[in-house]
Amino acid sequence: MYDKDFYNSIEQKLELILSAPNISLSKIELSEIREYIDVTEYGIAFEYLCFVLCEKGLVILSQLYNVIEELGTQMELDIDVWHCLDQ
Repeated sequence: MYDKDFYNSIEQKLELILSAPNISLSKIELSEIREYIDVTEYGIAFEYLCFVLCEKGLVILSQLYNVIEELGTQMELDIDVWHCLDQ
């Protein structure tokens, strides 16, 4: 089982991604992601966030991509979840 620091780290990285200047999400998308975070469904929040970003075709700066990759790896998710964001 993971400790509180592990989950805090995940939340902090999700918030960092959501607050990045070039990440433009609709109010509905942002609300849905935050709802998943609020109920500690971090994997679903991350997967949905990546899906939305991929669908929008946003350019993800390498520094932000590194955070996304680190987070996906930390949560032991399949690289296919965020690979489409690698520019």
